[in-house]
Amino acid sequence: MKNGFTFQECLDLIEESDNTVLLNEIRSRLDCGEDPGAVLPPYTPGLFRRCLSGFLQFLSFSESLRLSAAIVSEETDVKKETLKQLFYPAVLLIGTFAGIVLFNELCFPPLISMMSGFRLDSSMYETVRKLIRIIVVIIGILGLGTGITLFVFTRPDHIVDGYTAALKVMPSSLPVIYVSLDFVRYFRQCIRMNLSTRQSFGILSTIPGRPLICWLSRAVSSSLLDGEDFVRALDRPELDRTLVRFIRIAVHSSDMEDMLDAYTALTEERIRQRCRRIAGVIQLIAYAMIGVMIILVYRIMLLPLSLMMQI
Repeated sequence: MKNGFTFQECLDLIEESDNTVLLNEIRSRLDCGEDPGAVLPPYTPGLFRRCLSGFLQFLSFSESLRLSAAIVSEETDVKKETLKQLFYPAVLLIGTFAGIVLFNELCFPPLISMMSGFRLDSSMYETVRKLIRIIVVIIGILGLGTGITLFVFTRPDHIVDGYTAALKVMPSSLPVIYVSLDFVRYFRQCIRMNLSTRQSFGILSTIPGRPLICWLSRAVSSSLLDGEDFVRALDRPELDRTLVRFIRIAVHSSDMEDMLDAYTALTEERIRQRCRRIAGVIQLIAYAMIGVMIILVYRIMLLPLSLMMQI
């Protein structure tokens, strides 16, 4: 549509064998006189649908479509890269933890029995086994509690409360940087559409399914209405401190879009660095746990051999 094609022509261009039925249904509704803005959202994926529905309240269909596509594309790319960096370390840690549990419950008892069969003192290893069980239970309880907490406080109704609670404990943590990047990503696309600052935050404060973006936009908009300048309005504990420095330079240089682009690029690299650091720590913990278990098994297996060499 940006290149001059009509919506109907775009549907013809993207038609394939697996979406013909869907596109025919859309065409049928359009032929009945329905507005494209009312027809398209129900047929789009969740995040795209929420963005499109929110923008359609204020912008034209083509502008809303272009704005939603740009935001969703950027957000999806960052999420994919973050998950890709953390997936292997997380699976490694979970697998190692499960292996230790199985070893402690299934393999350790026969090894201790073997020591008893050779009349070796196994009291220390019995203590180690009980200690591992206690640690496993504690980690399991903490993991379950953390999982439940994350599940509750990442729901749309409670995510703002969860975010404010996280700010008190970790004011410069990865979630704060990620949310700030998300906020800037939406605001930057509005700037690219030549929307005013007040209009941008008015639109962003009503996007369905994005409670954090809505909450931050309303807070900034409220500060602007109270007479605060733009830099002071964004100088909030809920946002990344680096963002304020970029905005201050942008206000003085009158080059807001380029400064927001620079902040986005810098923040994406910061997220990648933190993910690599977290992944490194997780891998180190997993490898350390594997190493301890290998040494423990090795010592147990060598005890009967050393006894036989003394006979």
